[in-house]
Amino acid sequence: MTKQLICFVLLVQISLFQSEICLGWNDTQKKCLPCVSGYYGINCSSECSFPLYGMNCMSNCNCSENDCNRVYGCLMSNEANGTLPDGMDGSVTVISKREEEPLEINGVVYSIIGLVATSVLFIILYLCTHILEKC
Repeated sequence: MTKQLICFVLLVQISLFQSEICLGWNDTQKKCLPCVSGYYGINCSSECSFPLYGMNCMSNCNCSENDCNRVYGCLMSNEANGTLPDGMDGSVTVISKREEEPLEINGVVYSIIGLVATSVLFIILYLCTHILEKC
């Protein structure tokens, strides 16, 4: 009973102080929202610092600090020929292709393989014991 009471009190405390616990607390909507890209921290008030950028500042820029945007990452200047196409502001967002992760066999597949192997083993044992009894 005391464990249940402690859990209840903790849940009440968490709900009362949710705005302090949640990093992306929105006072207007009275709920926790993820920070927009380029920001992190309490009330999403802190900007990503170089070399970090993106959602929750979880990505790394692989360029100079001047070319790193806290939201989009590395920006490349196109000043080689001195002119830019119409509508270009001098920067291009570079998006790196995410490498595909190797296919992993999950626990369900291992369980099925284990059940099939166990079933085959029991069938072999059953047949062997009945064949030996007849001899």
